[in-house]
Amino acid sequence: MNDVLREVLRIGIANAVSAVAGEDGFLAHARIAIPLPAELEDMGRVLRGLGFGAQVDDFVRALNRAAGRAAPKAAVVLADAALNMTIEDAVGILRGPDDSITAHFRRRTRDELYPVFLPVVRAALEEAGVTELYRGLLALFNSPVSFDLDAFMTAMVLDGFFVLLAGEERNIRRDPSARVTELLKKAFGRRHV
Repeated sequence: MNDVLREVLRIGIANAVSAVAGEDGFLAHARIAIPLPAELEDMGRVLRGLGFGAQVDDFVRALNRAAGRAAPKAAVVLADAALNMTIEDAVGILRGPDDSITAHFRRRTRDELYPVFLPVVRAALEEAGVTELYRGLLALFNSPVSFDLDAFMTAMVLDGFFVLLAGEERNIRRDPSARVTELLKKAFGRRHV
């Protein structure tokens, strides 16, 4: 049972990472694309009104590109969590809904992933030029804004990654062509279509 869960996670994680790893991976998926944070909408509206819409758009694009750079780091932590699963956990999860593996790991690993991801996301934001763009927008806005961009982005990357992983799990459970290994064919071929 644990082997099946690990296989679903391995394939699901690889597919999810592949989906967002490109330059605009997060932007290409409407369900996980990162918008201008709600806390910054007033600033964005004012700046757009002053003719700085392109800078606001560049900032949002950079947020999504930074997210794509950070997402692949989830694989290691999720794989470690799979190793610590009990047989009782595995049986319940495999008989559960189409996203039960993802839901279990989300509950079990999100708190662990957050501090692991925070420095990764911070570095990705810096590398993608987001931090510099953010400072530039704040300077243009010329008004104090209290917002933790690193915390916001870490949450968005994790949430987006789990949305994609749930979709991959659903595919494996429902679509025989998504069961690309013998283990998955055997485990899901007899049940639930």
